[in-house]
Amino acid sequence: MFPINDLFDAFLVGGFLFGVLFTLATVLLGFGDVGADHGGDIGHDVGHDLDHGGEHGFELLNVSSILAFITWFCGVTYLLRNGFGWVVGLALIVGIVFGVAGAWLISWFLYSFLRKNSPELDPHDWDQIGQIGHVSSTILPNGYGEIVFERHGSRHALPARSKNEIGIGRDIEVVILSVEKGVAIVQPWAELMDEISLDDED
Repeated sequence: MFPINDLFDAFLVGGFLFGVLFTLATVLLGFGDVGADHGGDIGHDVGHDLDHGGEHGFELLNVSSILAFITWFCGVTYLLRNGFGWVVGLALIVGIVFGVAGAWLISWFLYSFLRKNSPELDPHDWDQIGQIGHVSSTILPNGYGEIVFERHGSRHALPARSKNEIGIGRDIEVVILSVEKGVAIVQPWAELMDEISLDDED
């Protein structure tokens, strides 16, 4: 199906098949929009905005665009060299052009139809301080227990300590005052409300 005449042909065919298979895998597994950097803004540290002044800026460097480049570059270069008999240098130049164009189209598609229409994440939506929950495992005096709370329709659990180092029984409603090294510092909700009431009276 793919006649291989030398090592360069083997490289081109291997790159083309690799790109096709992994492109399908990323689509099926839902990783098409995973950037080269997984921090806050995907691809921010490695991708360069292709339109710094316009409203349609997007990053060229992401997994899908890189796979698209490999696929188009290898496929077009192999076809021109073996199907049309072009010299290697010219086939490489045209292959690179098609590879960059394919990568750009993939990035444009991801931005225009996926990322642009995705809801923006607000860090405050995930702030645990002030969250109200219930004690699921008794918090021991000067010790630890566990609390559970719901956020965005999901149930979460955290190890917890009492603010005043006193025990808090199971099922007591508590509020998270702070989180230290993954441990929630909590206070019973009713107790906190009493303190606020006293402060208001003063």
